[in-house]
Amino acid sequence: MKNIFFSSILLLLFFNPAFAGVAGNKRNASSLKDKAQQLMQTQPIRFEENKGQITDMESNPVPFVLFKTSAQGVDMYITEKGLTYVFVKMEEEKKEIRGIKETWEGESEKMECERIDMELKGASIKKENIVKEKMSADHSQYFLPHCPSGISDVRSYEKITIKEVYPGIDWIFYNSEKKGLKYDFIVHPGADAKQIQLVYHSLDPLQLTRDGSIEIKA
Repeated sequence: MKNIFFSSILLLLFFNPAFAGVAGNKRNASSLKDKAQQLMQTQPIRFEENKGQITDMESNPVPFVLFKTSAQGVDMYITEKGLTYVFVKMEEEKKEIRGIKETWEGESEKMECERIDMELKGASIKKENIVKEKMSADHSQYFLPHCPSGISDVRSYEKITIKEVYPGIDWIFYNSEKKGLKYDFIVHPGADAKQIQLVYHSLDPLQLTRDGSIEIKA
């Protein structure tokens, strides 16, 4: 018997036009999506292993995060429960600042974030079941408040395989030359593909579009 492959393109999660700053302009929204897809296909994306350098908003280590990858405007984390997407939008704001004798305009940046968690329901994602391939030649070092002595030799990889996320089913992350960052579920002979359940969690409603993308209705 042959293995069965279930494939999905990663990061096909896009903001609705209002969040993308193109409210009422469907053509621009479509163009934004096309640019995002093109970026995923052309920009080399690697998975950086978490060795303690990744923290939450309060600078606390998050050991349940296994890998991180980034592209323009989005960070993606592979966790012990599935995937977390964090979309970031930066805007410049002009502010009028009044002094004692003069008035001048300054600029500041406004940041908006949107988070989506994709839970692999009922899965078993364990560090000991991870296979890392195509390691980067370079490495990173981090010196942060929670690790003043530093975290060294942090490597990135082009391909990650998590074995036995369900009995007889592996989960693979990699770069596709034609479609960019992707993941596959490999269902080995005798395994039940119906075990695979993807559950999305978001503060704002999500909508599945005709082309299979997920749109945030912010």
